Amino acid sequence: MAGTTASATVLTMRSGGAGGVDLAYNTTAWAATSDETLKDIVGNIESATESLKRTRSVRFTWKDDDSKRVNLGVIAQDIQKEYPEAVEENEDTGILSVRYTELIPVLIAGFNESEKRISKLERK
Repeated sequence: MAGTTASATVLTMRSGGAGGVDLAYNTTAWAATSDETLKDIVGNIESATESLKRTRSVRFTWKDDDSKRVNLGVIAQDIQKEYPEAVEENEDTGILSVRYTELIPVLIAGFNESEKRISKLERK
């Protein structure tokens, strides 16, 4: 399987263990370290479709933003109930933040679950 070689990494960030991100020259997105050889798999994402149904996707404005620009997002408290590992709490304020990239595997799992259901229905 071929991939792109990051020959000119501009910025690398690591926090603690092996995980981290790279920003390569002439790109517009971070590349997150995700090599299986660096991971101890502790489980699969199960029932992603059901958990996604319980998550509100909203249009919102920030209460302290005078421009009232509309944003898209989720509610951290909803995510915390389903995937607490994707939510950070500010120790000083108690305000919750969502690590949105942590939700990508959940979306992929939900898609795969839906595809299995569709295939099963098509075989009937």
